[in-house]
Amino acid sequence: MQLSLERKIFLGFTGAVGLLLFSGGAAWLSATRTTETFRQVDHTHRVLYQLEAVLTDLLNMQSSTRGFLITGEERFLEAYLHGRDRIDNNLSQLANLIADNPAQQTRGALLAAGAARVTGIMRDRIAIRRTSGYEAAVQAEALSGGKAAMDSVRQAVAAMEREERILLEERSTEARHEAGRTFLVTAGGGSLAVLLIGAAALLVRRDLRQRLTAEAERDRFFTLSLDLLCIASGDGYFKRVNPAFTQTLGWSTGEMLARPFLDFVHPDDHAATLREVERQVTAGEPVLHFENRYRHKDGSWRVLSWRSIPHGGLMFATARDVTEQLLAEEEIRHLNADLRQRAAQLEAVNAELEAFSYSVSHDLRAPLRHIDGFASLLEKNATTRLDDKDRRYLATISGAARQMGVLIDDLLAFARVGRSAIQPVPVDHAALVAEIIRTGLVAAPQVEWRIAPLPSLPGDPALLRQVWFNLLDNAVKYSRPAATPVVEITARTAGPEIIFSVRDNGVGFDPRYTGKLFQVFSRLHSAGEFEGTGIGLALVRRIVARHGGRTWAEGEPGRGACISFAFPNQPFAANAA
Repeated sequence: MQLSLERKIFLGFTGAVGLLLFSGGAAWLSATRTTETFRQVDHTHRVLYQLEAVLTDLLNMQSSTRGFLITGEERFLEAYLHGRDRIDNNLSQLANLIADNPAQQTRGALLAAGAARVTGIMRDRIAIRRTSGYEAAVQAEALSGGKAAMDSVRQAVAAMEREERILLEERSTEARHEAGRTFLVTAGGGSLAVLLIGAAALLVRRDLRQRLTAEAERDRFFTLSLDLLCIASGDGYFKRVNPAFTQTLGWSTGEMLARPFLDFVHPDDHAATLREVERQVTAGEPVLHFENRYRHKDGSWRVLSWRSIPHGGLMFATARDVTEQLLAEEEIRHLNADLRQRAAQLEAVNAELEAFSYSVSHDLRAPLRHIDGFASLLEKNATTRLDDKDRRYLATISGAARQMGVLIDDLLAFARVGRSAIQPVPVDHAALVAEIIRTGLVAAPQVEWRIAPLPSLPGDPALLRQVWFNLLDNAVKYSRPAATPVVEITARTAGPEIIFSVRDNGVGFDPRYTGKLFQVFSRLHSAGEFEGTGIGLALVRRIVARHGGRTWAEGEPGRGACISFAFPNQPFAANAA
């Protein structure tokens, strides 16, 4: 009957499994017997080892004791002490090993008794040497019978070794016989291994298919990679390039492989490229970063950044086109250079401003003081010769000079705020407001103060004091026309900010001109109505901005105004802008 392929495979596999099971069972039984035989042989060797260990310990202890008896130096007892600590353990292990042999147990008891006697004699000699000296120890040795005791130990050891060697010969012979039987079983198993070769061939075939699949996946990665991947040799030619080369440089794969890769490299980069190739081919060192210029088919040059590893005489490299990146970095360098130039110009302007501030502070103040002083002297000395009109003129001159002095002071303060460094410490805003009001810095005898709890925040105390003074002075000044001036001070948390507000019921302002409030010299009311220089709120905005905050205003004509400023509700970071 014609068997199908599947049937043949099934019968062959079933027969192979049956043979394998039979051979394996026989080999297991044989191996078990062999293992037991070798275990017994090993047991005999262990008994012999323990006998030698006991005898060696006693001999070492004897030599150590004699050295001590002769010299009296305790260091000679080191071997004696170590042997004394080990001998009981060795005798105990020996007893366990011969527990299955009654004849050896009897000899072992004699050995243990002899060892105990020898150990006791040595202990007594050591004690006599320590207490009575060398002569007494020598006499004690002559009377102790130490040699007879040691001879009995040697005889017991020799008798036990003879018994064990007889057993060793018997067991070794049995082990050789069992090894022969095991060899026969193993040979049968080897025959079965031949049958398994076919199965191994099938496994290899399957593994080969898997490898071919993996190689196809690697080729797919090589082909689809956006990076430039290549394999080159030390002869200066590409062996393989991926399509990214064509996409980046415009050359076809055939053109790249047909010419030495130096043909595509910029002439100025030839020497550096050859050095990197030599490092890989000669020294076997990888290239972690290297840039050179490759010619595009259109004649332009592209900068490629390479990483390469040598292996087996080849170079496995990857590259990226960094031309656009380098152009962007070059542009950034130009911008940074321009910024440095602008920073230098700003430093020069700041130096000029410093000189101007110094000039204002010193050169303008003296003439103003002269004008005010001489006007006062003229009014005092020419009292009888001046009429009311002349006195008004002098008063106008003095007032204008004093107003100019105040304006100069405010300008200098405004300039200093922009230059001074912030010194942040915890600031109690409630205490700061109370101190300004209590000391009468703000002239407000009729004002009703409504002050809510104010938090403590980090900041520069001197600058924040200026902020509160300007805001309170502003509120009092513009609420004077009200029948009952009221100034309300509040604080609230709004998300990431803490907002402070100063509200009055004064003349207010037109919301259309809110933007002008915080500008220098910008006033929404004439100097005849309300005194001032127009710098106070500009100074407030600058100080708050230096603390990382912001300012704004709300108001309506005849219904008062509310000036607010907010600080970040987070650790202080001074704004140096």
